[in-house]
Amino acid sequence: MPRKKTAENPVSPASDVSAVTQTPAPKKTRAPGSSSKAVTHKHKKAAVAAAAEVAVELAVATASFQPPTQEEIAIRAYLLAESRGFQGGSMEEDWLRAERELITARLAK
Repeated sequence: MPRKKTAENPVSPASDVSAVTQTPAPKKTRAPGSSSKAVTHKHKKAAVAAAAEVAVELAVATASFQPPTQEEIAIRAYLLAESRGFQGGSMEEDWLRAERELITARLAK
């Protein structure tokens, strides 16, 4: 049974459910001088590759441009790998570099 409110047993604001409010959690902040967007090296490579893809798509969409065929890219990528003696690097890096070089050469014409 609920207790009566009297002067002898006052109800504290903390016990009243309607009076309880939640305070927001403090915001997380970064150290002064640090970037607001922390990016690791792996993500920087992805961002650069994405920017290059956007540039290529823009060039293709805005000009009468014939993109290189897969065969042309494959030949150029093979020649890049061969020029470094097939040591280091990766197939993906060779492919992207070959594609970028072919597109750049065609846009320069």
